Parts: sequence; structure tokens; C-alpha cells
Amino acid sequence: MGEGWKFARVGDLATMVKRGKAPAYSDSGLLVLSQKCVRDGHVDPSFGRRTDVRSRPVPEWALLRSGDCLVNSTGTGTLGRVGYLSEVPGPATVDGHVTIVRPDSKKVVPAYLGIVLQWQQRDLIALQSGSTNQTELAPSALSAVEVSLPPLAEQRRIVDLVSSIDSRTAESRRLREAAEAARSAVFEQFAEGMGNGPTVTLGAIAEVVSGVTKDEKRQVGDRLTEVPYLRVANVQRGYLDLGEMTTIKVEPARAERLRLKAGDVLFNEGGDRDKLGRGWVWEDQVADCIHQNHVLRARLNTVDFDPWFVSIWGNSHFGREWFELNGSQTTNLASLNLSTLRVFPIPAIPPADQRRVVDLWMGFDSVSKLAGDVESATTALRASLLADLLSGDHQIPETYDRFLDGAA
Repeated sequence: MGEGWKFARVGDLATMVKRGKAPAYSDSGLLVLSQKCVRDGHVDPSFGRRTDVRSRPVPEWALLRSGDCLVNSTGTGTLGRVGYLSEVPGPATVDGHVTIVRPDSKKVVPAYLGIVLQWQQRDLIALQSGSTNQTELAPSALSAVEVSLPPLAEQRRIVDLVSSIDSRTAESRRLREAAEAARSAVFEQFAEGMGNGPTVTLGAIAEVVSGVTKDEKRQVGDRLTEVPYLRVANVQRGYLDLGEMTTIKVEPARAERLRLKAGDVLFNEGGDRDKLGRGWVWEDQVADCIHQNHVLRARLNTVDFDPWFVSIWGNSHFGREWFELNGSQTTNLASLNLSTLRVFPIPAIPPADQRRVVDLWMGFDSVSKLAGDVESATTALRASLLADLLSGDHQIPETYDRFLDGAA
């Protein structure tokens, strides 16, 4: 570790504040933050509820302060999740499922403690106790957790650098979400405008077929060829995930018959409700690729319809509702057969209008993907930097402070 670095227990750097019985909620009064409010690294007050303090006053020590770290201390899904409270959203407290870790600013930079606790979430989860149905991270266990503690000046540099990365990640996330919302809004507005306009069935404009069955028995002595094939997991809503492809052995004639061609529109047969009818357009990304029987293929036989328009329509709110309404339903599964897919209605609008819809969709989609790539890259950068910085093996030089002063 670097000069001046040491390990310290959380209990030596902060006070643990734990509420007891849950408050009685009301329509107005003091804001109460729950587990839902504690996100990854930050706090979202919008999920909070209110309590009437006239019936049960909240002590001063239980009121939130700027710099508090909130740790989810019960449950199984969010146990150990940490949120740093940079600013208090008015008078507020927490319920009995959240522990307040209140840093002593003379010993530790509050935001640094929030970062390091979030980084060590796995360590926090490992300290849980209790039964399968009700686990708990006790304040005493949380207090005993050891964290790396650089000098205060180094803590501030780490906070500043990580905060800068977090800001870029948040900006990218907002841009991605805005692009996705705009894409959906534009298309749904178009769908509403179609109203009861003329339609054609998918079967009237395309050859709709199923694929190869994975566990189908082959005859002994059959001459087989091994080819890549698409599974349900590869066919997502609005894109194809080809990161993990598998192969299958089939008869050469069948492989040729099922070989995908650019412009083929793919639809998932079903499984979970969210998979029903979802899909996208094949663009010859993988040579000689075929598809399994749970992925249905529509090959257009007319230039009057754009394959991307057909797929976008299938992935729209209208398409999802239509597939759910017309697909076969059981308790846990939903399925879409060839006969049903063939009668799926497609708006019969001019090709130029279809192209405008596709261009709008693709434009918003490009912005969304670009922002998502930046979001992923900055998230990975944050993790990589923290792994180096919190180990103490690498330190931010003091010249970084002078750089910031010059840039201000």
C-alpha cells in the first residue's frame, strides 16, 4: 500500500444508526426512505413514503444528513446495497430495513466511504445472518468491516475522479433512456394513426417457416453437415445477440433449405411472455446459418414491404399485444405457431412511408446504442480504476490537484 495508507474498521470511521419499528405511513408528513430508495451508489427519494410524526415523533439522531451512507440491511434481493446521500431531500429518515452509516468527516471523506462500501458489497452480503426467509446485516457486523483508508487528500482525489466518471455514466444513461422513449413514442403515435387502416397478413407477403429441431434423431448413415444456428437467446427484441453461437448437424439439403438470407424477418415462437414474437432482421452476419424450430422465419416475397418495417411493427406495443392475445397460453408458457404468425396483420402503407418510419426508428436506435456503449465503457472504467486505486498499489499524483485548479 502507499505511504500513509492503512486499514480501518467502518465502526471507527462512522456511527451506525438503525431505526426500530417501521413507521405508520400517511399521505403527508416526514419522508421515509426504504430499500427501494437505495440504488447502486446513490439514493433515489422518489420511492420514499410519508409518515405523520405527530403520532410517532422521529428523534433528531434518526433524521438524515448530507454525507450519510445508506445500507440495505435486510432481505435477500437488495441486502448490502449502498447509496450515498450527497444532498438531503428535505426532512427525512429511513425505515427499519435501512442502516445509516454516518461518517466522521475528520477521519474519512464521507463520499469516499460511500464508494468503498459500494465496492465491497460482496463482503457485506457475506456477513448476513438469520433464516432463509429473513436475512439481516447487523450493525455490529457492518461496523466490523475493514476498508482501505488512504490519507484524506488522496480520498478526495479518488472521490473527484470517480464522481467525474459517474457523471458521464449518468449523462449517457439519460441520453439512452431519452432516445428509447422518443423511439417508442414516435412509433406508437404512428401506430395510433393507422387506426383501422388497411392491412395485409404476414402470410400474404412472406413465406413463413419453422426451423430445425435440436434433439431430432438422425438416421444412422445419414450424411450430415455441421452449421451454425440461431436459438431463442440469439433473437432479442430489436436486435440479434450473436456473441454466443452454437452449431448443429443436419442433412445438407435441409441446411440449404433453412439457410438464412439477408432480409429474413425473425420471430421467436415463445416461452416466457416477453419472448413471444420478439425478433429482428437477419443481415448475413454469420455464413451458412440456419435457425432452430423455436425461431420462426418470414422471407418477404414482395418489394412493397420493408423487412425492417415488418419487424419494427412486430416489436411494437401493438405487435406485443397482438401476439399475447392470439398466441397459445398456458400457466407458465406462451407459444406462437406458424398458422397464427401467418395471419399477423401488417399496415398496408406505401413503401416510402414505411422507409420514413424505419429511418426514424434507426436514428433513435443509433443514438440509444451509442449512449449505451459509452455507459458500458465508463462503468467498466470505474470498476477498473477502483480496483487499482482502492488497493493502494496505484495513487493519483498531487499534480492532479494542480490540473483541476487550472481547469476551474
